Amino acid sequence: MQSYLRAVVGCGLALSLVTSSACGRHTGSLGEPPVLSGQIDGWNKGTGFTLEAYVTGKGSSPSELASAAIDASGKFSITLPNAAAVAPYLYAQHIDSNQADGSCKWTNHQSSSADFANALVDLRAVSGSTTFSVAQTVTSPVSGVVVYVYMDHDLTESGQQTCMFGTATTQYGVDLSFASGWNHVTVLEMSSSSHSANTDAVSTDAKWVLAK
Repeated sequence: MQSYLRAVVGCGLALSLVTSSACGRHTGSLGEPPVLSGQIDGWNKGTGFTLEAYVTGKGSSPSELASAAIDASGKFSITLPNAAAVAPYLYAQHIDSNQADGSCKWTNHQSSSADFANALVDLRAVSGSTTFSVAQTVTSPVSGVVVYVYMDHDLTESGQQTCMFGTATTQYGVDLSFASGWNHVTVLEMSSSSHSANTDAVSTDAKWVLAK
């Protein structure tokens, strides 16, 4: 299986993640309808921009499946695509902590399901030929990003993964709980060689920004 966390950190918002929840509460779920609302920090682009949601998963390139207007102050409210629209893009994955995954090894690994399928949403502010990537960032307790992942069924997973890249060692801590549908995941950079991901409530200091 391709590690959710390693892919998100390594590919800058790609795919793959999981977690455990003692009480079975799906803290990452956006619920129905899956609406993202906010204001892009420091917006100075005026009117005429649209927020477009591209789904990344199976296939060679992302596909635009939803859109919403961005007003003059940078505010937006977008409903993410439903199950039927996302289905063709779901990327099948298999979890096996005993299976070799390149140079990576799991410890204290637990998962509620061995097989699942997922997809990720990529947000862009678009006006004609002008496009900006839109990301949600956090600074507390450390810097990181919030990503939005679609899961084909409920899934919990936890554990630590250690990967060797040349002579460098990088650790990834996973503690997440997904519900079927759209979920938020906060990926934190604890240090240059340590990252973590969780599905706790999104930090109150989270900001929507135009990514560089």
